[in-house]
Amino acid sequence: NEYNGRDSGHVRVYENISGVWTQIGNDIDGEVADDRFGTNVSLSSNGNILAAGAPTNDDNGFNTGVVQVFNRKILSIQENTFGSEFNMYPNPSFGVSKIHLGEHYNKVSVKAFNVLGRLVTTQTLNNTDVIQLSTQQFTTGIYFIKVQSGTKEATIKLVVK
Repeated sequence: NEYNGRDSGHVRVYENISGVWTQIGNDIDGEVADDRFGTNVSLSSNGNILAAGAPTNDDNGFNTGVVQVFNRKILSIQENTFGSEFNMYPNPSFGVSKIHLGEHYNKVSVKAFNVLGRLVTTQTLNNTDVIQLSTQQFTTGIYFIKVQSGTKEATIKLVVK
């Protein structure tokens, strides 16, 4: 793959659906030239977790390599079990969005994932009904915001401008 430079690498995931091999999700491209991303790939038995290696990645020193882990289940939109007053605005976000839970919760976990399933940020809040999510460090694009508290959960698609 030449998308991010010569030998940056490339991974695609396929599923056999009724005898037809169908690509699942988007292409996953290596980050920079000569990373050789996708040289080693492993998929969990249920198909939800993918690990892909880039053996010549230089992020932590010359050719130290890296393994990236992706969770396909994260990218599916979970049914909102918080209730009808749960919402997030503004969406699109221009730096900060607020998530209104509809009632107070003792402990709330918020995780943001990019479209490749990579965790971008996580935070845990106590005794709150409103979450302020800063998107200032996010690059422009689509993110999935997963909110959990006990048995309640929801995943919201957020556009960052």
